[in-house]
Amino acid sequence: MSAQTPEISVLVPVYNVEKYVARCLESILRQSFSDFELIIVDDCTPDNSVAIIRRYMETDSRIRLISKPENKGLMLARKTGYMAAQGRYVVFCDSDDALCDGALQLLHDKITSTEADIVLASCYYMPDGGGLRYFRRGKEGEIQPADAQRQILTQRLKTYLWGGIYKRELLTNYTYESFKNVTICEDRLLMVQLLENCKRIYVSGEPVCQYYQNMASSTRTAYNDIKLRQTMFAYDWCYSFFEQKDKFLQERRYFYIRQINYFLESGITLQRLRNASQWIDRRYNSREASAEFGIRGVLHSFMLSHCRLYCRCCHAGRMLIRIIQGKN
Repeated sequence: MSAQTPEISVLVPVYNVEKYVARCLESILRQSFSDFELIIVDDCTPDNSVAIIRRYMETDSRIRLISKPENKGLMLARKTGYMAAQGRYVVFCDSDDALCDGALQLLHDKITSTEADIVLASCYYMPDGGGLRYFRRGKEGEIQPADAQRQILTQRLKTYLWGGIYKRELLTNYTYESFKNVTICEDRLLMVQLLENCKRIYVSGEPVCQYYQNMASSTRTAYNDIKLRQTMFAYDWCYSFFEQKDKFLQERRYFYIRQINYFLESGITLQRLRNASQWIDRRYNSREASAEFGIRGVLHSFMLSHCRLYCRCCHAGRMLIRIIQGKN
């Protein structure tokens, strides 16, 4: 670490990850780029994660541990981390994932050479069953903030915060809406806000992170009512965020209808979605579907809403395509 302040602050929120946190810490501490601080935010974890972290702190002075008195969820844990950061740049890493060797050097080289506010890189996807799959973030090259927001809505640009590097002042010099105990799509909620204050973004096809499929994580468990409410909250919030700014009408319709269609195909009923969101009937209806997808979109949405067999057939077809593409 430099004599004054570190060049990079690496932020790792921790909650109930004693099986994985050592792997994460070791991948960071062995980076060839050594001018960094590692800020670990203990979100009141109930397991032995902190004890494991303290063992690493005994031998590496770059580690800072911040313990929160109350569990408030991933979004606020990350905020605690970046508001405490001292580095010129910030890198997020989830505690059940790992950085690739050379990741910090690659990210630092990219953001300094491109003079971007954000560099978003790609990753390797590590399924529970083993194997290693390349996961591209988006089309490589410089991208304007408005185009990045548009691509997020059309699902051409992935919104996860990890696997990127950010100018610290982009996070600390502005006020962003944050939410307690939101653990689903929380990356998207912050990312769309960050892009409002960006001038330049660069997307890289080079992988910097290993994303492990932890079946116990919030993104992999089944959609119970709590998870469904959180997911719909995130979708509704994103729709409203752009609606209030009068931006991307076509894209936000596409985003919302596609997400609801996916839930219906997966067997979640329209009534459950209505219970999870007060906005469903306003944003998911024949008028909206027709405006975005035409008569075929109207018929597809109608059949998904009224025919369980049609839902099962659509879901089976989607799964078959994923198997053919090697995504399952």
